Order: sequence, then C-alpha cells, then structure tokens
Amino acid sequence: MIKNCFRKLCCVWVSIFAIILCFCLKTNAAVPKPSRDFYVYDDYGILSEDVKSYIISTNTSLFDKTGAQIVVALVNSLQGRDIESYTVDMFRSFKIGSSEKNNGILLLCAINDSKVRLEVGYGLEGALPDSKAGRILDEYLIPRFKTKQYEEGIIDTYKAILSVVQQEYNVEIDKSIPSQDYVVDEKSTIRTAIPIAIILLLIIMDLFLNRGRIIRSLLYIIIFSGRNNGGGFGSGGFGGGGSAGGGGSSGGGGASRNF
Repeated sequence: MIKNCFRKLCCVWVSIFAIILCFCLKTNAAVPKPSRDFYVYDDYGILSEDVKSYIISTNTSLFDKTGAQIVVALVNSLQGRDIESYTVDMFRSFKIGSSEKNNGILLLCAINDSKVRLEVGYGLEGALPDSKAGRILDEYLIPRFKTKQYEEGIIDTYKAILSVVQQEYNVEIDKSIPSQDYVVDEKSTIRTAIPIAIILLLIIMDLFLNRGRIIRSLLYIIIFSGRNNGGGFGSGGFGGGGSAGGGGSSGGGGASRNF
C-alpha cells in the first residue's frame, strides 16, 4: 500500500516537472543563443564578411572603452511572436552591455516578417530615447529595406547608433582593431549543466517508475510542435567575435517599425 502510494506520488512529481520543462523549452525555443561572433547574428545570410568584421572590431573597441555593446541580429522569423517581447528576451539572453551600466543595444531585423526593432538598455535610454531610435530607423534603415538593400540599411543604421554611443561617452573608436575569439562564460556553462542533470534525473525516474510513458508523450509533443513551428536558427561562420558583457537589462525602451 505504502509502496504504491510512493510510486504514484513520484509519478505525479515527474509529470509536473516534465510539463514545466516542456513549457520552458517551448517558450525559449524561438529565441536564439548568441553566435560565436556574438556581435553579429545573421540567420538570413545577408551580411558580408567585411561588414561582420567591421561590426565586430568597432564593438570590441567600444566595449573596451565604455562597456557598451551593439548587437546586430537578423532572423528569418519571429515564430509568431510580437517583436517587442521577442527582442527583450533576446536582449536578456545575450546579456548585452555592461552589468554595471546596462548600456547594451540590440538591432533586430525579422526579414520574413518585415519587422525591425531597436532595443535600448537602461543605461543608454537618455542618449537614445524612443523618439531618436525611431528617427534612426526611419532615416537609415527603412528606406533601404523597402528596396531590399538590407546590408546597406544595416551598416548605415549601425554607424548611426555607434555615433550616438561615441558622443555619449566622448570616445573615438579605432576601426582597425582585429576581432577576437568568443570568450566562453564559465558561469554560463555551469548554468547549462544543471538543467541537463535535472533532465537526466527525470528521465531515469520515469523509466524506473513509469516505464517511460512520460518520455514517449513528450517526444510526441516536441516532434509535432517542431513541425508546426518550422525550421530552427543558425548563425554565420565568421571566425571572430566577442563575449557577453553581463548586462541585458532593458525596460522596453527603443522603437519598432514595419518595412
């Protein structure tokens, strides 16, 4: 009697954890992880190596002098989400900007959805308020994107944003600095290992206590939900990069546009 109750209780807890885990995977699936380049995430394959190198090298110098970071991300689709919440999640996931200053900026372009957003961290909202962010998009990005000159629109917009940050901190950026390899965050690695250990524990418990029924059900859900959501995310193969500054705090400041 006691053994059966214990087994049922364990099955209930395994089911609860599995449902929570499935929900978390579903929620975060649409937000990509940083590419090795970090400063450039080009899922659409638009940017040339020269443009990527320019963005990475200027960002490297900018971060060294100010702690600020400007990430440029191009994705195929928002996977049905609104661009504001998607950008905030990506901003936090990448941890853009200094942890002390929260001075990160994310330029996100969803090409197939014809949407773009400029997300600004708390620390730069004074230098780049919503109205100014909107004007930059209207002047430099939207006209180019409407004629499918995506790379030109990206680089012009990036230069305008970079100029604003330079003026805010009164610094000059050395554009000849070579790009650096992406630095792996050890704390991030540990945070990744913990959920994996929990998943393995739940799988073992399900196999012993429930004969793997929950695992089979989850696999069925994941397979069919994956078919409905379409393809996943990729990244460019450029060799340089940077690392997360530890920031990622944004209150939704910035501007969104359709093109």
